[in-house]
Amino acid sequence: MDNHRLLECLKLQNPTVPMDDWSVIRAEEPRDNSMSYILAISEQGKLEIEKAGNKLFFGVREAKVKVFRPSGSADGKDELDDANQLLMGMQLKVVQIKTLKVVQINLQHSRNATDNLRVLLAEEGLDICIIQEPWVYDSMVKGFQDAPYNILYINKGKPRTCLLAKKNIKIFLCTQFSTADLTVARVELTDDRSIIIASCYMAHDRPSPPEEVEHLLSSTVAGDVIILGCDANARHTIWGSTMINERGESFLDFININNLTICNSGTNQTFLFPSSVNYNG
Repeated sequence: MDNHRLLECLKLQNPTVPMDDWSVIRAEEPRDNSMSYILAISEQGKLEIEKAGNKLFFGVREAKVKVFRPSGSADGKDELDDANQLLMGMQLKVVQIKTLKVVQINLQHSRNATDNLRVLLAEEGLDICIIQEPWVYDSMVKGFQDAPYNILYINKGKPRTCLLAKKNIKIFLCTQFSTADLTVARVELTDDRSIIIASCYMAHDRPSPPEEVEHLLSSTVAGDVIILGCDANARHTIWGSTMINERGESFLDFININNLTICNSGTNQTFLFPSSVNYNG
């Protein structure tokens, strides 16, 4: 994660802490599911951090904060004569995160694709899978009944979305937001915090995004963490498409208005139509 994105994430999840004048001095290499940063922070920011028990929310966990003061400070705690002492190899563990492995996939209603996903679940030890267009028979999602995962979706007609979560994860379907095209669940974390996971299929004959997604976002409060995995049927170069269409422009406006972060990585295409230039059959 680059320094700008780190600070933006911290600001969004800790709205009571003033961070406009913060800066990242140093970022260390990730180790054992943790990441260490050294930041220059304001005095007011320090006071707000102390009120929160020297913790900041970051991602799906809390960041543990250690504050070093310049020598001669009023409280005399953790004085540092030379800031270079901090920069010359001192290990300052600020963030400890046990990651959740989350993937998003459109199965195209395919049994074969479902079987391939089951192999991936086992090989990669995935925690949560955000699925669009699952394999469905008789209005029920099929292919995962004997897997060590809970299957979540709304039982109203033929579902076009669902979520899979390891059975040791505390996850609860949010029926007030869920539809056949939108599955929303809340994941309870061990630190008494939770995140919202949502799978959305945005059909060509509906707006991008549909009104139920806008309702979900408008119902969240400051500090809520939401992961939205979707097949938006929308094209934009921002997320790796080779062209931009009207749906893509509409969806990008929605992303920007709601301060969402696009998590796509790379530009390799993951689905090709038979009419596509790079389609190999």
